[in-house]
Amino acid sequence: MPRVATLDLQLTADARARAKSLLRKGDLDPSTLCLLKGRRDDEPQEHWYFGLYGPQNVDFLSQELEGLDRALLYDVGGLIVAIPQVDLLVELYGKTLAIRQERIVVLERERGI
Repeated sequence: MPRVATLDLQLTADARARAKSLLRKGDLDPSTLCLLKGRRDDEPQEHWYFGLYGPQNVDFLSQELEGLDRALLYDVGGLIVAIPQVDLLVELYGKTLAIRQERIVVLERERGI
């Protein structure tokens, strides 16, 4: 079983709903939610998006990253999320994922009193 680390990242209700919807639609058994940043098609800017990994992807990538003393899987508010681009974790730590104009965006977390 791959190691699961904790990441200080929150999801808004709409981001959580999108993630769960994607997991329900997945045809991989079992499916693991993944969070990636990149460009699709000819988009001018990179952005965050959800995808799905099958068991073989998770096994292979987790072994590769654990060999570097890094985790692939993170507990994000009760959801297990694969984040293979470990160099981008600094963009996520202490933040909130939300949906804006149909895209996943990373927001600064509001400070409490």
